[in-house]
Amino acid sequence: MPTLLDLPDELLLLVGDQFDGRTHNNDLSSLSLANQRLRHIAQEKLLCDPCFNLTNIHAYLWELCKNPGLLPRIRQLEIRSSRDGRADDDYYASRGALPRILRPHYQRNDPQNYDAIECPPALPQWPGFLDSCSQVIISTCGAPYSDIHPWLQDLRTDIMPALFGILLAILPNLKEMYFANGWLMDFTIFSSLRTLRHRPLLPRGWAHNYLEHAINKIADKIEVLEFPTDVDGVHWILSQTPFDFRKFKNLRRLSIPMQLLTEFRRHETPPNPSSFIPETVELLRISEASYPAINFVNEVCLAKKHGRFPYLQRVELYYYSTIKQIKSLARRFRCPHPIHDVRRMFLDAELGLYMYFPSVIIRTAEVGETPWKLREEGLLKQLEDDVYEKYVMYGMVRAPAFELGVDATGDLEMTDY
Repeated sequence: MPTLLDLPDELLLLVGDQFDGRTHNNDLSSLSLANQRLRHIAQEKLLCDPCFNLTNIHAYLWELCKNPGLLPRIRQLEIRSSRDGRADDDYYASRGALPRILRPHYQRNDPQNYDAIECPPALPQWPGFLDSCSQVIISTCGAPYSDIHPWLQDLRTDIMPALFGILLAILPNLKEMYFANGWLMDFTIFSSLRTLRHRPLLPRGWAHNYLEHAINKIADKIEVLEFPTDVDGVHWILSQTPFDFRKFKNLRRLSIPMQLLTEFRRHETPPNPSSFIPETVELLRISEASYPAINFVNEVCLAKKHGRFPYLQRVELYYYSTIKQIKSLARRFRCPHPIHDVRRMFLDAELGLYMYFPSVIIRTAEVGETPWKLREEGLLKQLEDDVYEKYVMYGMVRAPAFELGVDATGDLEMTDY
């Protein structure tokens, strides 16, 4: 009877595709320990379907330098980062107050200082690594000398954005970028998407102009973008959204956090979605949502009815708190009803709608994963149980979770709850 090892490499790679989810890296690492042949398969899958912390970007690039034949096969990047232990916490934490997950959703930290990370002493000892990086900057990115010089300098003095730009520039078939489980301060690549009104954003050292050339190389290819959900420490005046995603001409799925849309002011007008969302978007996903999301999705529905988003099929709202609290806030600030009125908006615009209200407060930066990914893996309810057990001593309130899925004709969809 044939065994697993009798399969050709092409089929073994398909077997490796079955390892996904939160334990993707651990599962493939375990597979690599089985024998030499499976080690090769597992390593190839780890490089072609990367999921790593941004602090390991130099190690990932080093592996790509040793395996340049894999570059055309990399179609997605999932990069994570966290500010835990790296950023000064806000005024409340210094006084031993509530954990961050329980503080008011509108309360943001003061602007952080952008701390550049110098090149680690070990990197110049990797044979040819920095020379290869310099060659990519000079010959591949198409940047003028005025931008090449600071980029080359940052290989020594501010290595994270320099390597990030190089990574994007060397992937010819990159289509999907999953950065939702990250801290915006680390993703300086998005400084090139700032709107004119928000140049510069705080902190001032966060912007790196040369990264615009890396974005330009991939702008026409990116189809999926999950924007970092933790935006604390990067500040702007929100009379309009600070980032413009229309540079991505073929974007189909866009996920953004609520804080890009509003500062939770009572009389603030929601931004015009046509001013920053590409017309090619088919799925718009808003995370960490609160009651102002209702007015924003109303603007989306109006834009759809006026023909500005011809390809848009569905909007998903993942609220940060329970349905009881969101309904109370919406009533207090005279917003439309978060269920009945929103459903009528989408029926009138012939758009699909999905809304999720957790049983406890859920924020991606604190729980370590996006709610839609947890939902796909069937782990969302378990995570809510874990969060409640962890924070119940601080007075965390729990209510029944609620989700609603409606198609474009107004018919209800089957849901998990």
